[in-house]
Amino acid sequence: MKKMFGRVSMHAATALCAWFICGCSEKGIDSQPEGPANFQIDALDAYTFEAELPEQVVFNISSNTPWRIESDQQWCHVTPTMSATSSLVEEITVTVDDNIAFHPRTAVLTISANNIETAKTVSITQESKTDLVVTVPSEPIPAEGATVEIIVRSNKPWEYITEDAFLHEASPASGEGTGEETRVKITVPANTGITREGSFTIRTALTESRNTLTQDGMVLRVDKENEALTFDWQEMSKVIAVDANIPWTVSVDEAYSEWLSAEKGENNALTVSMAKANDQLHAKEGDIVLSPGAGISGVEPVTIHVTQDMAFTWGDVTHETVDGGEKVTFQSGSNAFTFKSTVRQCHVKIEFSEIHLGRTKLRFDFSSSKAGDQTNWRTFLNSDLTQDHGGAPTASKSQCGGSLSWFQHRFDLATEETKKFDASMMGDLQGVELDLKENPDNYNVKVDLHLANKEVSISGTSNKTSTTPDTYDFNFNFMTELTTAGEYVVIKSITVTPYEE
Repeated sequence: MKKMFGRVSMHAATALCAWFICGCSEKGIDSQPEGPANFQIDALDAYTFEAELPEQVVFNISSNTPWRIESDQQWCHVTPTMSATSSLVEEITVTVDDNIAFHPRTAVLTISANNIETAKTVSITQESKTDLVVTVPSEPIPAEGATVEIIVRSNKPWEYITEDAFLHEASPASGEGTGEETRVKITVPANTGITREGSFTIRTALTESRNTLTQDGMVLRVDKENEALTFDWQEMSKVIAVDANIPWTVSVDEAYSEWLSAEKGENNALTVSMAKANDQLHAKEGDIVLSPGAGISGVEPVTIHVTQDMAFTWGDVTHETVDGGEKVTFQSGSNAFTFKSTVRQCHVKIEFSEIHLGRTKLRFDFSSSKAGDQTNWRTFLNSDLTQDHGGAPTASKSQCGGSLSWFQHRFDLATEETKKFDASMMGDLQGVELDLKENPDNYNVKVDLHLANKEVSISGTSNKTSTTPDTYDFNFNFMTELTTAGEYVVIKSITVTPYEE
């Protein structure tokens, strides 16, 4: 550490001097006359240290009598602190700890010697740690100009500096650094160009804070949360605000135009619409592009990413998009997918492109849980006549407890028993429609099978055993039983249409 002789920075300006006690002498500090007690010191009356990494102070004592030095603060250290015997010249070193506080501090050194009546005092002051906080508004400055207010809090004198002309007018441009807040007003003129950014610095003798302000110019943007829009599977439109002070247009790529559209409205409103509910077993994704009007340069287009969620949650299957739809491959008897929402009544239509199944049961299930009971409407399609379910060897709808009681039915293609729905017909299955409707006294369910060149239907009515108005919120899922791993179906589309209450 560098030694400093004389002053580090003085509060009280004093000339370098020697202090003589008990008589006058023209001898230097390193010579000692014989006779009475003599004590000389070349220290200044006061020293000032910086807050961090302070340099040390060195002064000298010459004495023919023992002396000692006391510091009244633990952060101020003196070496050595005493002499046991007289000496010609002793070098004294003063060091201080870093000041981590935001206010200055003072210590007093008291230097005394035997047989010397008056003690010498030296004042030690240490600067405070720099406390500089600058608060800047986060919102852009309007293109038409404004007066922006920043807040400066500093415990040291500070000044405002900028090299950007549009941020030049600041008042006040400096402060004494009392530790109190100072509100600085920056007058920003109108911006006729593109968005611009400027910086300014609040600086003290020891530190600085560099800050940035942005001013709008020609603007075309949307809020951050609207840069990506997610629609529920049956949500049809959303209206968002576009922040723009220039003409703009909206476009949708032809790849997405079948299901996605967007229209500019009054007051820069943008309406984003879905053509229909998502009847696919995957989410749809596309982009909307907002572009500046013709002849406007320097403003970037805005892309809004749009997702239309699927109506179902996948089960224990693998799936991939192929020509003809979504290929669903089963691991074993497992749930393929479940409808995300519950309904009281609805129409479900499933179209198949391919079916590659062996000795399998397909199960289309409306399930409802309420007040401790469970009521299901289940439609089974059996590919093996040896299978049986509830007395219906080919297909049935059945009740599983609760207060709804469903009739059991078979799918018959003709009056002959041999022409029931069988394994040979599974490959001809092109679609299934299930219609669930609530009447005042019961539920009606109708099931239609669409096969190659054949149409098969059954319908049934529930018997309510309770006289109180029950509400059943049904969920729908499609699953298989007795499936061999690797068997699959290709689903062309799924449409779930809830009926209005």
